Amino acid sequence: RVIIWPLKDLSISGSYERRIGYMKEVPIYNDYDYRVLDHYGACVSYDSKIGWLRTEYMAGHINGWRAEGAYVSAGYKITPTLNFGARYDYFTTNSRELGHDQQYITVGASWYPFSRLRLQLNYMHKQEPDHSVTHLVNFMTSIIL
Repeated sequence: RVIIWPLKDLSISGSYERRIGYMKEVPIYNDYDYRVLDHYGACVSYDSKIGWLRTEYMAGHINGWRAEGAYVSAGYKITPTLNFGARYDYFTTNSRELGHDQQYITVGASWYPFSRLRLQLNYMHKQEPDHSVTHLVNFMTSIIL
């Protein structure tokens, strides 16, 4: 991974990875006696005192199957302890065929009432490859000890 900072709050990065060999976590779809995994990505991120904007594109191959995905995330720091954000994710496990894509839209807020406590509430609209839609509301608490 290579990262450059052309401006104080702006970073641009790119990455590439290639693995050849036996990887039990990657299923074999053809009669391969070894597996090839390669993936690459590019990212642009702007983080400032008042908010953030990030986007990343990733793609790769596993023994000829192509997968790709992207996300865009933006947020605004309403106060030093209250943040609002939104994110759109897209991922497909086989970009050579239709019907393998997943899309997620998330909006939420984070509140830090104390330096070691975070409360987060999110709503997610989730569309699966079979075009089914799920609506999720998620509340999380993080405590740093």
